[in-house]
Order: sequence, then C-alpha cells, then structure tokens
Amino acid sequence: MVGVPTVAGVVTTAVLVGPGRTRPVDAARVYGVVEPGTEQVALQIRVVRFDGDLITPAPPRQLEAFLEGAASGRWTGRIDPAAEEAAEAVVPLDQPWAGGSATLTVSDGAGTLARNELVPRDQSAPPVPPVPVVQGLSISLARGGAVPELPEPLTVSLVTPTTEAAPALEMAIDGGDLDETPSPERECDDLRCRWFWKLDVVSRATSTLVKATATLDEERFHHEQWLPLRPGALWLAPDATSVRAASPRENAFVAVHGSHGRVWSRRLSMAVDARGFASAPLSLPTLPPGPAVVTLASEAGPARDRRTSWPLPGHPEIVAPSMTLLADGLPAARERERTRQEHARIPAFALVVAAALFEVAFLYWQRRRSQLDLARRMREAHIDPETVTSRPAAWWLVVLTGALLLAFLALAALALFGTQLPLEP
Repeated sequence: MVGVPTVAGVVTTAVLVGPGRTRPVDAARVYGVVEPGTEQVALQIRVVRFDGDLITPAPPRQLEAFLEGAASGRWTGRIDPAAEEAAEAVVPLDQPWAGGSATLTVSDGAGTLARNELVPRDQSAPPVPPVPVVQGLSISLARGGAVPELPEPLTVSLVTPTTEAAPALEMAIDGGDLDETPSPERECDDLRCRWFWKLDVVSRATSTLVKATATLDEERFHHEQWLPLRPGALWLAPDATSVRAASPRENAFVAVHGSHGRVWSRRLSMAVDARGFASAPLSLPTLPPGPAVVTLASEAGPARDRRTSWPLPGHPEIVAPSMTLLADGLPAARERERTRQEHARIPAFALVVAAALFEVAFLYWQRRRSQLDLARRMREAHIDPETVTSRPAAWWLVVLTGALLLAFLALAALALFGTQLPLEP
C-alpha cells in the first residue's frame, strides 16, 4: 500500500520540523570569587543562547540570583546580553559567610538558568608591601603603571642626611609631558630626611623615560627611570571618581576586591568624546577599613589579562584573585533539550515501526492470496498443480520487501536521531 509509507513519511517530517526539531536553549554562566567571611558576593552573570552549534547572547530578560544554605541573599535585575555582555550582581548576605555550603540559583521567571553548590575558599593574597625607601634619588609611579595619553601621579624622592636646606630638582622627559616641578615636601627623623616631589606625568609614546637631577649643598644626585606602561588599559582616577580610556570603549566592568573576595561590582556605560577618549563617572560604596583594590576590564569574563588593578586611596593594596566559574547552566540546559527531543520523536519512531510491520504483513498476505487465487484458477481449468513444473517467480517480491524494510529503517532512524543536539558545544 502506497498510503502507509506516505503517511509515515509525512508524520516523521512533521515531527522533525515541529516538536522534534532542535530548539535554542538559554543558560547562565556565573563568575566570581567567594572567600570566607564575606558579607556580600559580587557575581558576574552572562546569559547565553545555544542554538545548534552556535553560542550567542540571549534576548533581554529579568534575572534573579539567590543563595540558600549556610548563607542567604537575593539579587534581582534586568540584563540585555547583546548590549551589556554581562550583569554585575551584588548579593548582600544575611550574615557573614564563615563556612559551609550554599546553593546558588539564577533564574529568569521561566526556569532555572544555572544552579550550583558553592563553598567559600581562601584565595586572598597578602597585601602588597610598600615601596622601600631608597637611599639617594628615586622615581616611582605610586600606582604601579601609567596609561598612555592619561595623567598619572609620579613621585620623585631624595633621601639625605638630616638637613634644613631644601634641594633643587631639575626634571626632563623623553616621550611624554611633565607638570612643572613643585616645591618639595619633607619628612625627617634623627638620622635622615626624605624629600619628595609629587607631579603628574603623561606618556605620549610607546616608551617614556623620566630623568631627574637633584642638587643639595653642592652634592649632585641623578636618576633615570623608564616608566612601566599599560597600553590600552582602562584608567581609574586617583580619587576613584571616574573611569577613562584613551580609545573608544562601550563598557567598563568595575569590581572591588577586599580581604573577603570580590565584594562589589558594577557595569558602567562609557561615553566617547570628540578625541575618541571614553569616560564614565564612578561612585564606589563606603568600604570598611582594610586592604582593597579596584579592577577594571572592558570585557566580561574571568581572563586575568583583560583587567587592570588600581589601588584605592586610604586602603592597603592587595593582589586581586582571578574570577572562577561558579555555576554553568549550559550543560544541564542542553541535556534537558536533548531529553525533550527524544520524547517528542518516540511517537514518530513507533509509528514508523508499526507502518513497517504492517507493510511487511500486507505484502505477505498479498503473496499468499495470489498463490491461492492461482491454485483456484488452475483447478477450474482442470489443471493439476502437481503437473506444473514452473511457478511464477517471486524474486521481485523479495526485493521489494527488502527495499521497503531498508526505507522504513532509515525513516525510523531519522525520526529518532535526526538533527539532535551535538554532545559538545
């Protein structure tokens, strides 16, 4: 019967392009640093869409992130992954997270995007030691490095035996600009005096050399220093009130790392001026006393080489640990989609198998009926079937049956396994 294979093929096609087709799945990936004793956790949440073999930003949505267990807290906010890349979620906790596990869940109202059990672990590094006092003349950048085209505080210091006379200083620079040399400040004890001059320097080249010459009571001191540069980095104002870049940028991901991990974060939208410089105002929360550092990055993600660390005024500097992947909802979302596909295709597979069995049974019945009809006609013609030495060849029926079985087998495989999600993204 032609109608049975046709119906089976139509149903299989309808399942493959309907409920059995591969549908895009959305999931969240959560990054952060969780250390013992933290009172709030700053998470970076990326919502992605897996469609076939492509991972792209998901559509905008409202998010909720909450912790339950040894520590509890909740955050809600909206994200537009195509424009924002990631949401910075600061989750305040009901009590300091001293230890034990808590379950982190990220959802969007329609379902769970990521879930994982977290345990705080100590990743803190010791505070950065202060710059040692060097006898004689020295040049240093108080914040460790300069971003080309943006001003950076520079300190020139001279350590001498205790004296009341102020030294004279001459400055020169290759590959940049310097402020006018100010009057020196002095710190003295019973054995020595430390004179220091504070001014701003702007690097204008791929390398910048600063030269200083100090004269005190006919004694001459000279020092030259190549400045450590941070090309292309985001720049934090010395008073931590703004973020700038010497090139166009869309976003700035700001995070504060303290002695208890990544405790605050924010995504800033940057405005670009006529020179192509980007900037955004920054308002940091009130931080408790203790070590702290600000990290800036123009892209979301845990890669350490994407971010720049800057010290905070009034806080000892520390080394910020790298963010880790705290929760990844993509494997579970892809497994749920694969299960849904299989459940949607099982009825089509069962129909194809039933159609194949029916078709084989029908062909066998048709062949049996033809044989009986031939025997009846021979009896009516008074022909003894035993005297007939040649019989009608049935090889075509065997070939047709085999071809139909192969066709149904291929159709059943397509109904069950066709266009499923790959095992790995």
